[in-house]
Amino acid sequence: MVKRNGETTYKETSFGIIPRSKLIELEIEGIKKAWDSILQSKKTKKCISRAII
Repeated sequence: MVKRNGETTYKETSFGIIPRSKLIELEIEGIKKAWDSILQSKKTKKCISRAII
């Protein structure tokens, strides 16, 4: 990955300042958990509203 001019390698979040490389890993983990949750609710035939997604 190439760093662009003015781009930082850190991101300020509600959890503090973390490296962007760690942020990407956390985003992937969150997406996987959300997808698992959607699949689980599909098995139990629960309704998924737009607010949840």
